[in-house]
Amino acid sequence: MKYTIFGNCVLHPDPGIEKSGGWGPYFDEKHKGNIKWYMSYEQSNLQIATQVMLCSKPDTINIVQTNPLHRIAFIDSVSPRSYNLEGKAFGDSCFADIQTQRIPEREEDHLFTTSTWQNALGKIKTNNGGTHFGETFKTTNNDKDENFLKSYRERYYIPQQKWELYLSLCLICKHAKASGHDIRIIPRRTQDFRITMLSDMNRMHVKDLIKHIDHNMLFWYNKNGKDLGADNWPEDEMQYIIDSQLQPWLDKDI
Repeated sequence: MKYTIFGNCVLHPDPGIEKSGGWGPYFDEKHKGNIKWYMSYEQSNLQIATQVMLCSKPDTINIVQTNPLHRIAFIDSVSPRSYNLEGKAFGDSCFADIQTQRIPEREEDHLFTTSTWQNALGKIKTNNGGTHFGETFKTTNNDKDENFLKSYRERYYIPQQKWELYLSLCLICKHAKASGHDIRIIPRRTQDFRITMLSDMNRMHVKDLIKHIDHNMLFWYNKNGKDLGADNWPEDEMQYIIDSQLQPWLDKDI
């Protein structure tokens, strides 16, 4: 069986990446050579949903891992990127439309290209003779953009990000049904899916979205009666989860 995996860079089996909830290397060992990786840095869940809708494959099992809530798309007058509100750091691409590729000249930094625009940009030599993307892509380019990000970080954005998470699941599920593609979703953080803390109106809206989600497409590891997202999977149980729980679920029709 062939697999296409969409999600954040922590999933990628590259040994230089620090892992959190990193089941990717275990899964890669099990299916070496039969996986296409579509990873990107700091994508929001809506960006991942868009990527899946454009790049899912009909002849493979498409696995999608959700991202934490603290990510937004950030597209300014210079480039399309993503932004980590919690870490105050930019991702290098707002969208991954090609298989993840290591940048040969930057082995020591474990950097990758994840999109066609990065590949095109990489052909342009920078001042120091390298093929990296330069400091201009690691920061804002004017005060208005900096103020926008500061204001967004300081507002209570969690309700909006939870709404986007559930909307993303709706879009992926509807796309799977319309296209006939086999798509499976692995939630990353259990707490991101809790809606009890939302206001009545926001919770009501999210519950309407939940009606459009095919919950058979979601994989939770149930331990002691609790559903755990990938970030909550115990490291010492990772092989067991993949071999005895995840793989049998992937092998059966839903």
